[in-house]
Amino acid sequence: MISSVISLCLLSFFFIGLVHAWPNIPFLHTVVQIHNAITNSDLAVHCYAPYYDLGPQDLPPGTQYEFQFKPSFFFNTKFNCSFGWTNITQSNDMDVSRTFDIYAQSRDFFRCPDLCTWWITIDGPCRGVGSFNCVPFPWQ
Repeated sequence: MISSVISLCLLSFFFIGLVHAWPNIPFLHTVVQIHNAITNSDLAVHCYAPYYDLGPQDLPPGTQYEFQFKPSFFFNTKFNCSFGWTNITQSNDMDVSRTFDIYAQSRDFFRCPDLCTWWITIDGPCRGVGSFNCVPFPWQ
């Protein structure tokens, strides 16, 4: 009985230490890169988490914006972004606004643990090496 209590206490101290050490482990951070792959329009980007607002950014075509953070030990980190651009057609210009969870830890932690690169297209965000030959995620 005493050995069970001691084991439980040691396990608890280990878990508490791990929870407190998690944010300070240097290799456990993630970078999110957002590329404007819309060729004829600037891209307005505004990303935020429940308690952290990254502020608005303006990306000319072909440019990128990036931010980094440390994912939560509890697997609940999420950054949502709103995107806006002007869709230029031959008949008229139309402002477009879309949103997307650019980082959802439950979806992205194992797919892009260090670097999540997104190419923002009119059809939706594409994750990967380039905007060519990628299947866009659906807008929200």
